[in-house]
Amino acid sequence: MSEENQFEKTNPSKFLSDIIGSSVAVKLHNGVEYKGNLQTIDGFMNVVLDDGKETINGKVTKTYGDVFIRGNNKMSFVIRRQLSTLIPPKIASAKNLGSNPNAKRMAEVVKFYNKLPQGPAPAAKKPTGLIGRYRAAYFDGDNASGKPLIHLAIAVILFGYSLEYPHLKAHQGEH
Repeated sequence: MSEENQFEKTNPSKFLSDIIGSSVAVKLHNGVEYKGNLQTIDGFMNVVLDDGKETINGKVTKTYGDVFIRGNNKMSFVIRRQLSTLIPPKIASAKNLGSNPNAKRMAEVVKFYNKLPQGPAPAAKKPTGLIGRYRAAYFDGDNASGKPLIHLAIAVILFGYSLEYPHLKAHQGEH
């Protein structure tokens, strides 16, 4: 008997909607494990856990409230969810009263994520003001350097000299 025949084929969407509310563990590529009660999961394998606990080598290292784990085939990262961000609120209506409430909630989460913009973020606008251009030239991205400190030192010296100039000019002929 082959290994394929030993397991029953299961619809993943139905299985995942059936385990909402259950205690689950999500293990990331780096070995960190998050345990908690499954609140939601969408088609992109983004997971929200309630009462999330971070576990490394079997020891609980951090305790979170709600934890949002972004599913991705290249990397996984965890964001501590604040209040009800990213998850649409439950809306009481006649159509939500029938059927499986977890399946309805899952469908609303998937619908919410489908409305989010797809693809790369739009390019940032070029700064137009003096301060914005200076910040873009010396602070942002790969341009970060120590030159603003040199500019500040030169500005302080010039400002101090401009304050002392009348005093120095008054004493010019005395020496």
